[in-house]
Amino acid sequence: MQVFFTYIYSRDDTYTYGDQENQGWPLTFGAETARSMARKMITTGDLVFGIVSSTPGHDAVVPEKFKGRVVSAWQITRQNVLLTDYDLELSDFDLQWPVALQPIRAWEIAAPPRFREQDGYDSTTHTPRSISSVETVNETLARSLIATLRDQGNEVRLPRFRYPAMEQRNAQLRQRHPFRIEGHVVAPVDAEKPNHVYIATLGKGSRTLKIGHSSDPAERVASLNKYRLSSEPQWILHTAQPMGTVQQAIKAEATLGELFAKYRTEQNNNEVFVGLGAIDVLTRLATMR
Repeated sequence: MQVFFTYIYSRDDTYTYGDQENQGWPLTFGAETARSMARKMITTGDLVFGIVSSTPGHDAVVPEKFKGRVVSAWQITRQNVLLTDYDLELSDFDLQWPVALQPIRAWEIAAPPRFREQDGYDSTTHTPRSISSVETVNETLARSLIATLRDQGNEVRLPRFRYPAMEQRNAQLRQRHPFRIEGHVVAPVDAEKPNHVYIATLGKGSRTLKIGHSSDPAERVASLNKYRLSSEPQWILHTAQPMGTVQQAIKAEATLGELFAKYRTEQNNNEVFVGLGAIDVLTRLATMR
């Protein structure tokens, strides 16, 4: 499990965070590019903490007492959704963040602490990416945030989907990904660890491909098969091309996505390409550094 954070806006100054009667929201983004960036970093079941912005934009008014505080958390998935998929009363202000990643669970933090006062927070924690998307945290800060969730977090209900099939999918995700604080291992984040762009085929020789990036492609592909039936085709790692830093890998993956965009037919998964040969992708990938 990895731990991330993002900056959010808060409710008004009459709101009480951590009240179990409150309703949570999905993790929303202002643009699909920001959501895609987050989606490339996370794995289903990871935690994302919400920190109230101290310098909000969009003409937002944030109460001083909430600025810079850890107020919420999500157990998140890589599943793309729209804010309008939920049964919510939405204002024009809310619709400035129209796209989202589907959470499995959401919590609010009672008596929310200051983010800067958490053990492990340092001068490298805040990044431009954390404003519009999500950002990783170091191991010490991750443990501190998890302890805050354990001691002060109250799970809040998520809004219902407008569509029964999506509601059923969320119920299945809760069964597949039970949550417990104790026993979780926080993997250290190594920004210098070599990353790869990988190509996986859905069955040997298939022209259904997945293009992604990972520091451990074999483990990543194994995770894709975790919930597939043995009778179903399995993802097979075809190629793992070293690309240096995670930023270089993300850029190379995005370039491949643009080159082969016409093969993207899966609406909710833009890493899957149908009718594309692995050798065609490999030929392009081999020229990238």
